[in-house]
Amino acid sequence: MSVISPFKNPGSVKKAGRKRPASNSAAEPPTVEPAMWAIIFLSTLFVFSPVLRNGFVNWDDFANVVDNPHYRGMGWEQLRWMFTTFHLTLYRPVTWMTLGLDYLAWGMDPFGYHLTSLLIHGINGVLYYLIALRLLGLALNNEQFSPQHLRIGAGCAALLFALHPLRVEAVAWVSARNDVVSAAFILLAVLCYLRAARLHKTSSPSYLRWLFATFIIYAVSLLAKASGMTLPFALLILDFYPLRRIQGGPRQWLQPKPLKILLEKIPFLLIAAAAGIAAVLAKQEFHAVHSLQMYGWLIRIAVSLYALAFYLWKTIIPVGLSPLYQLSGQSDPWDWPFLLSGVVVLAITVGVVRLRKRCPAALACWAWYAVFLIPVSGVVSFGPQIVADRYSYLSCLAWPLLAGAGAVYLAKPMRSRGRNTENLAPAIGLFFFLFVGLGVLAWQQSHVWHDSEQLWRRVLAINPATSYAYHNLAAEMQHQGKIEEAIQYYRKAVEIDPKFARAHHNLGDLLAARGDLDLAVKSYRKALEIDPNSVDTYHNLGNTLAKQGKTDEALQDYYRALQINPNEASVHNDLGNLLVERGDLETASRHFRKSADLDPTASAPLFNLGNLMVRLNQLDQATIYFRQALKIDPNYAQAHHNLGRLLAAQGKLDEAIDHFRAAVRVEPRFAEAHQSLIQALAEQGNTEEALRQYRIAREILQSPHTSDTDH
Repeated sequence: MSVISPFKNPGSVKKAGRKRPASNSAAEPPTVEPAMWAIIFLSTLFVFSPVLRNGFVNWDDFANVVDNPHYRGMGWEQLRWMFTTFHLTLYRPVTWMTLGLDYLAWGMDPFGYHLTSLLIHGINGVLYYLIALRLLGLALNNEQFSPQHLRIGAGCAALLFALHPLRVEAVAWVSARNDVVSAAFILLAVLCYLRAARLHKTSSPSYLRWLFATFIIYAVSLLAKASGMTLPFALLILDFYPLRRIQGGPRQWLQPKPLKILLEKIPFLLIAAAAGIAAVLAKQEFHAVHSLQMYGWLIRIAVSLYALAFYLWKTIIPVGLSPLYQLSGQSDPWDWPFLLSGVVVLAITVGVVRLRKRCPAALACWAWYAVFLIPVSGVVSFGPQIVADRYSYLSCLAWPLLAGAGAVYLAKPMRSRGRNTENLAPAIGLFFFLFVGLGVLAWQQSHVWHDSEQLWRRVLAINPATSYAYHNLAAEMQHQGKIEEAIQYYRKAVEIDPKFARAHHNLGDLLAARGDLDLAVKSYRKALEIDPNSVDTYHNLGNTLAKQGKTDEALQDYYRALQINPNEASVHNDLGNLLVERGDLETASRHFRKSADLDPTASAPLFNLGNLMVRLNQLDQATIYFRQALKIDPNYAQAHHNLGRLLAAQGKLDEAIDHFRAAVRVEPRFAEAHQSLIQALAEQGNTEEALRQYRIAREILQSPHTSDTDH
């Protein structure tokens, strides 16, 4: 009996011997063993288990999860936000739902969020096994391959997919949850489509139901992340091989049967186009898409070719993986990495096309890879990265199948000395060592995401010229209170990339906080030269100039910020404070009120209105504003103190004392509040309590590191 290669088209090769009866055809999917599911799932959980000890990192995790209250829960308000918001340029309500459930189960414990991502990835490994089992059965439609051999091949393919270190980023990074969730629905959609294709071949009426199920699941995947928008083209690839629903040249494709198969993709293409347009428009609205002036078509094409070569190379040799491969603003499309990538991609493309009849699997895998990589290859350029490990999650689904087919051939019986010999043990041994190697690399890569400092130091170890890594490492140092280190890293970031506006801005913030106001102003002005539409930078520059007493310049920057965004509540509030200093109380009042209207959760503008009403001798109105501020923030020590002063002036000493006590409880070193409390107790005739509070206040205020709070 002749052997048919998985890379050969059985339809073009004459086969010796009797044919397998139709009832036993490999077109029927082999039976599956739950034991193999358990091996894949548990192996995945074990290899990636270090992620369970990881925390949130300062690469979108804080903006997405830690500092974002909107996703927390599954109530109507949370669901409305999930389905109506492009948060950080992404529309992904289904992903938000998984994070909302995490919050209900785990609160803000990162362990639970990582556990969910890991469980989904483990499930994806099992789903991939089921797909591989079906596709290998179709591609290796020969009686010499038993169901056991196919299960071995599919198991090897699934483990290669699930344990590969390129999967780590999507699993270990909470903000990449959309990649594993979207992939889960993509894999389910492919399974349903394979079922529909099989039923269509037998003219079963259930075909349409399974095709509709494919469509619905695919639509859900787009609600998790739009990067799977090219699935309709991937399904067409499967129609050509290994399903062979469409055969022959382009002229035959318009025949009734293949035309029907092509037309069934139209609904898929329509929702894919809608998802793609929405994704691009969202990124453009938030100015996340790089303009053609910044990155022209030539560099975009070069980057796309580089991406095609990069993921293939890292699939084969997955070392030197980094959480960020930054695209330099000075990238030259004629640099040797781009030229070499172009040559490699061209050679592979020409090779698989020329060998399409002998090796249809190679062409199908290459086409699948390219189709899923297009949306994230750099044609639409966004973000600081040139490539990213997480982008391999869908695009590299094809390569383990080729390895799985190889495993089937390694395990097949061989003719030796007139009898068949099994190669199962050597094949299993070879792949076992491969899995161990990949598992060790994935285990190590999982530790990279343990915390923000470790993450960005890893990036810099791979590429010391990564300005974005220095910027985020500086932010982490700032969070740890290591201000001098943070300033050093921000300066390194702008040294590498002088056009890094945000790094200039953040450097200005730290310099201003340290008291180096002149240097801070220079940093802010440099940031505005690069990004003249930054509301935050104009705002902080105005604050710094106000501290220097340059009120006219500060006013100009505040008004410039409001010209760009009239609805920036914090700018209205700070502008109001400056106007109060200049004596323009009426205009200040309007800005305080505007700030309070724009941000009902902000207590500062209400507090400032209360102080303004005191200056205008409208004490009843001032009392109302102070109470409103405390309703929003019950721990607002200054509001407690100022309200207490008003109440004491009105003779309401008991209530005033309660507010003074609250002020010193929140801020034990609030000297003025201690003084007011002692005075109120004395006026109440409670001299004993007043003396006791005096001793307590003196002990607190004379303790080391005491400083009067600026109120």
